[in-house]
Amino acid sequence: NIPDIDILQIIENSDDEDEYYNQQIDSILSSSDYYDIFLIEIENLKSLNDVDLKNPNLQKTLLRQIYSSVISCLEDYLSSTLIKEVLNNEEYFKNFVKTNPKIKERKFNLNDIYEELDKITDIVKKELVEVIYHDLPKVRNMYQDSLKIEFPEISDLMLIIKTRHDMVHRNGKDKDGKIISITENTIDEIIDLVGDFVMDLESRIRPNEKMKNLGF
Repeated sequence: NIPDIDILQIIENSDDEDEYYNQQIDSILSSSDYYDIFLIEIENLKSLNDVDLKNPNLQKTLLRQIYSSVISCLEDYLSSTLIKEVLNNEEYFKNFVKTNPKIKERKFNLNDIYEELDKITDIVKKELVEVIYHDLPKVRNMYQDSLKIEFPEISDLMLIIKTRHDMVHRNGKDKDGKIISITENTIDEIIDLVGDFVMDLESRIRPNEKMKNLGF
């Protein structure tokens, strides 16, 4: 197997690190509502799941790609929403700074306090971008600590993410080398599960807004 390459490690060794993080953040902050984007992408994946390629082998490959993309949509929603909420809300920003382990561990002298304050936004941006957003226990803690909400149950999603990891890194096989069976019904089930999860989370973040439901 080809070893994973951490693109962030490469970037950290270059002069383009700050530019990279700023580009990522600017892209997120300049975009529209990420719940709407999530709904649109999920609907597109539903449509793809209805496509019949008339070739069993190609169909299996398509289903694996759709399965993986459902989790990618979840990750995109989780990352974009947290980043946007933390950077656009002073209270959430302060909560993140107070509770983020890496930031809490930073040491500096009192005479450096103003210099450190000038850098705090860039530090927060970097920490937010570097999070692995399919690490749901970690993401749950950040949402709860920063936004002060109760995160929805994640146990079922963790099983889906584990299966997706096996498919991506073992080319469709589990750790024992067995082919993972994915059907159109499987895709429908994980779309419903992920959709319900995101809708539940969204209602906790913005309880006073009318929720959109596209049939999850």
